[in-house]
Amino acid sequence: MGARVIWYFYSLLTYGAVMIACRKDLLLGLATSLRTVFFVCVTTLLLATACDSPEERLVDHVKNGQELLEQRSFDKASLEFRNALQINSDHIPALYGLSQIEERRANWRAVRNLLEKIIDLDPNHLEATVRLGRMMLLGGQIDRALELSNKASEIDPESIDALTFKAALLLNLDDPQGALAAANKALQKDPGNVDALSVLAAERMAAGEMREAIALLDTGIKQDERNVALQLIKIRALASLDAIDEVETVLKRLIDLYPDTDAFKTSLVNLYMRQERLDDAEAILREKADANPGDIEPALNVVRFLNTVRGPDSAIVELRRLIDQGDANVSQYRMALAQLYFTQQDSDKATQVLDELLASEASAEDKLTAKNQMAEMARLAGDFDRAKAILAEILGEDSKNAAALMTRGAIRNVEQQYDDAIIDLRTVLRDEPDSLRALVLLGTAYEGNGAPELADDQYTRAFQVAEGAASIGLPFANFLARRGDLNRADEVLSRVVQVEPNNVTAHRALAQIRINLRDWAGAEQVAERLRELQDEDSVINRIKGIALQGQQKFDQSVRAFEQSQQAAPDAFRPMASLVDAYYRSGEPEKAEAFLKSVLETSSDNVFAHVLLGQLYSELDRKEDAEQVLLEAVESNPKSAVAYTALSRFKSLQGDRDGALAVLDQGLAEIPGDATLGLLKAGIFERENKPELAMRQYKEMYEANVDSPLVANNYASTLLSLQGRSAAKEVLEVMQPFMNASVPQFKDTIGWAYFLDGQNEKALAYLRDSAEQLPNLAEVRFHLGQAYRAAGNVSAAIAEFEKVVEISEQTPFPQIDEVKLALEELKKKVGTFSGD
Repeated sequence: MGARVIWYFYSLLTYGAVMIACRKDLLLGLATSLRTVFFVCVTTLLLATACDSPEERLVDHVKNGQELLEQRSFDKASLEFRNALQINSDHIPALYGLSQIEERRANWRAVRNLLEKIIDLDPNHLEATVRLGRMMLLGGQIDRALELSNKASEIDPESIDALTFKAALLLNLDDPQGALAAANKALQKDPGNVDALSVLAAERMAAGEMREAIALLDTGIKQDERNVALQLIKIRALASLDAIDEVETVLKRLIDLYPDTDAFKTSLVNLYMRQERLDDAEAILREKADANPGDIEPALNVVRFLNTVRGPDSAIVELRRLIDQGDANVSQYRMALAQLYFTQQDSDKATQVLDELLASEASAEDKLTAKNQMAEMARLAGDFDRAKAILAEILGEDSKNAAALMTRGAIRNVEQQYDDAIIDLRTVLRDEPDSLRALVLLGTAYEGNGAPELADDQYTRAFQVAEGAASIGLPFANFLARRGDLNRADEVLSRVVQVEPNNVTAHRALAQIRINLRDWAGAEQVAERLRELQDEDSVINRIKGIALQGQQKFDQSVRAFEQSQQAAPDAFRPMASLVDAYYRSGEPEKAEAFLKSVLETSSDNVFAHVLLGQLYSELDRKEDAEQVLLEAVESNPKSAVAYTALSRFKSLQGDRDGALAVLDQGLAEIPGDATLGLLKAGIFERENKPELAMRQYKEMYEANVDSPLVANNYASTLLSLQGRSAAKEVLEVMQPFMNASVPQFKDTIGWAYFLDGQNEKALAYLRDSAEQLPNLAEVRFHLGQAYRAAGNVSAAIAEFEKVVEISEQTPFPQIDEVKLALEELKKKVGTFSGD
């Protein structure tokens, strides 16, 4: 397993090195002016019309695209390839060229689609097969990668690319001998092949033979000292030997070879910081700043370093020194100082610094920027009125000021004025189509406005612009997961961990998505990567335990859960997972012994009591279960968990009065507790006592107005009891949760809008709810009613027929009403067709 993970990591290093080299040109490409784009478009059109035939124009477009691609003019090259595809949408060279551009833009979904299309058109296209295979390998889709590797070998068994891809794949499949054979065969053809040398070095490192791996890497480095990938792998091998002096030597050499690449200097600074050589680290940063006196970024890097390692006072002194120098960047230094004061929660000093800037001889542009900073600080402090006043002043001077419009858009999102926010943010994006902040804020606005497809478009674009950064990828993946699109969430997070291979949070999120997808091997692979990143043992082993359990490897899963629980003995999740693992493996006596041992050490451990009670209940030891749960309540009188477990136990035994008594006892000890209150209301609902349920929900709502679950249940019950007359009150209750992703909430809001006569808004919420809850009759009924009111007869019929189908399995109280509506709608359709 180790070799497989190591190769995956080195593949990412290689990719990262390429992206460092590409980033500058990519940014320049994105900055192309509208005028230039227009000129290129017009010129291209004129040239096209001069061609004698579509075939000749096609050849010219592809040739021009390939030349521009070599020149790294990606936007212009993309235009040429797309023009070629307008003539012939299946032209393979144009598709392949476009796939190369999308790869440089980190648009992996488009790359995959293009390569898949090329292979469909030409199953023997070797380059597309290998590139797609490498993508699948890096994304953890081993089965597909294996299929593509076999295909590449069939196309050309002597191809160096096919051989190195096969070597990497076999190493991932724990076949080091096969990997070595393929890599050595590639080296016979190309002695300096980077991929082959990387495989050989990875195999030696997996075997613990670091010096042998370094010798192999040095072979390649002697032939090409500027090969960044080999140098980075060597750094990794040296670090594992704790050969810090040699790591330092390699980094210094990379800095000499690539003096304009800041990443290597940053790595050396980080190395010095880990060694607590703070003066050496500071010297590197100051050297860069002194060498570029007109460049503000190196100077601010010194400030950031001082703030991190020596404290904010040192950073403030440095900024004051820079301000006193009085150079061209003095306004930017003042704004940085204001931001530093603000992050230290000293708003008065922050405002004072910005006021000084506004009173200075600063340019009009700098003063507008300072006002925007003041508005943003007011927004972050929750002082929306002050922020709006400043923004009105800015927009009075410049009605299209992007920063001001984005801050106002952010405020309008919070205030749920989504239509106005959308106008502001679309205005920004017309002039700045790649503004990350505007894209994300617009996505939020669309999501809040009940347009998830449009939100998806904005988040996707933001993720592309951010080149897979976790800051965008993590929230985007959460959005996709909320919508049930787990496969795309997996793709997004796989991309994030390629870009940020040391990001623990992203790896944890990816593991959870793969568990939800039941991709047990993929989840286990992420767990191994987390181990390399030295994540918490309890988290790593819990992921492994779940993955092993999913593969029916119960003995191994038990061992993993045992290790997880030992690493976090007081945490609930590892404890619960271990008990479940013992039970699934047919060893309930071990689960009982384990929980008793916990209680011997910690007699008031509520989780151990509850888990033991549940275990006894599963084993049909009812008296023991009740006794343990009573002990949980007695030893934890302020724990809602204890009352909840005992109440549910009594409900399952048919003791309704006993269950209510336990909940009342808990509410006396913990007044207003939402969990206990909701359980009590739920009992009344199951007994078909809506008035009592309503009374309980109202009491809970008044005590927990910020709880979305309480608000939704209260609102839903209001609608059930009072119908149309309660619609406005329900919308007011649900106002703070209009942007919630929970489909039940969307159904409540949508039905309230329908009853209030706002059918267009109702449809937006109800469609989304039905998409997430396709087998819930009530949700489909609500959507059918909204379609019916909108005059969309065919859609209403489809929804009502679905309700009838669902009701055959789960009775629906209003089924007679649905069948009558269906009959009327079908008659109407018949009338229309007769006409």
